[in-house]
Amino acid sequence: MFQTKKQRHRWALATLIVVIIGLLIGAFVWIRATSTRQLPLGTPQPSHKLATVKLTGPLSQTTDTHPVATFKITDAKTGIKQKAYVKMQWQGQSSRRYDKKNWKLKFYRDKKLKHKLKWRAQPGWKKQSTYVLKANYIDATQARNLVNAKLWSSMVATRDGAPKQLADAQNNGAVTGFPVKVKTNGNQWGVYTLNTAKNAKLWHMDKHNREHMALSSNGWTRSDLFRADDVDFNATGWTPDVPKTLSTAQKDEFRRLVHFVNTSDDHQFKAKAGNYLDVNSVIDMYLFTNLIHDQDGLGRNFELVTYNGQRWSATMYDMDSTWGLYENGRHLYPSGTAVSHNYPNHGDLKTAEGNRLIQRVVQAYPQRVQARWRQLRKQTLTPTVVNQDFTTLMTQIGEQNYQQTFKLTPGIPSKRLTSLMQVRRSIKRQFKDSDALFNNYTSNVQHLKFNYVPPTPVQ
Repeated sequence: MFQTKKQRHRWALATLIVVIIGLLIGAFVWIRATSTRQLPLGTPQPSHKLATVKLTGPLSQTTDTHPVATFKITDAKTGIKQKAYVKMQWQGQSSRRYDKKNWKLKFYRDKKLKHKLKWRAQPGWKKQSTYVLKANYIDATQARNLVNAKLWSSMVATRDGAPKQLADAQNNGAVTGFPVKVKTNGNQWGVYTLNTAKNAKLWHMDKHNREHMALSSNGWTRSDLFRADDVDFNATGWTPDVPKTLSTAQKDEFRRLVHFVNTSDDHQFKAKAGNYLDVNSVIDMYLFTNLIHDQDGLGRNFELVTYNGQRWSATMYDMDSTWGLYENGRHLYPSGTAVSHNYPNHGDLKTAEGNRLIQRVVQAYPQRVQARWRQLRKQTLTPTVVNQDFTTLMTQIGEQNYQQTFKLTPGIPSKRLTSLMQVRRSIKRQFKDSDALFNNYTSNVQHLKFNYVPPTPVQ
């Protein structure tokens, strides 16, 4: 059948339209896959420049020599100017292998480091002599740690029975910080955040009081997950943040908690858990790690604090592997291969990734889990709140500073994966999933399989 000239023109036009649409879609996909842009087009530029930190001294990103340097910060917005001598060392564990290091800074008045300097990095903060310059290497947005810490702080503030010391601590025992631009020996190092440090002051502790302790887990062993009475106090097990070294009596006090979790029957656990645990803090941790999708939070970064040596509270720290971003910054959720090789239960946060302490709490008190979620969702945790917190901080940093940092440190793994728009999509998904789980948790918990699958060692 022959086509008329008019029909051939229509066919050619339709083909051309299809080709153009295909090219546009392909271009959009390519741009999205290769763009490092963090803020949507049209985002207003920040109204002020970031605070600047200038360091002068023998600093190295390849060798941790604990250098002594001079420090100067200038913040045009707050009017803060501070000069000091600082003793520096790399901060963190896995982050030590990254191109851009985190630095722990201890401040002194004198070059011989005999007199500590306590100062406020922001108005309203408590004076500190130690801060951290956080590179946030795996998180190109530079925002996850600080936004999540702010959200956790708001949860602690609304929690029944939280220790008074946390209420008296800055930011309710969560880190806080702000973005800065760093220049070292005249060379730009890009954007960091200047954060409060992980130490006794963070949780309003007295480091000389033997009953004040903070311990963190470092892996996914049976000891880390409360599945063995033989607690490992080492670099792959439990390490103390307060005090620096645990006495035998302090170790025994922690073993008391572990033994109770391991040996009590369900009736004993429900009846006596309050003698060992701030149960509400554990429930908050379970809710929060599921919401923000904290793939590292229930084993490798599990943190417990106590102010009487007997009753332990769960608290949150190190929250950059969240809102869809995995621990190395090279994958976005969902990526089954990345999870199954690194985490128990294939990274199933609904069942607390095999953490038996959390599993026992949420199975013993499902009504409290459900009620707490519904309470938090009314005002404290809403998509609007979380979106606004990310938007505010990332807009403060500004697209120009993001791009300059990517040029200075081209190896940042998530620069083409994450952005404000990616975070917003994750916020939408995570609230939807969490509402589906927790709004009717008393029923849903009966269908969860609280088993334990040991993680496959990474080769």
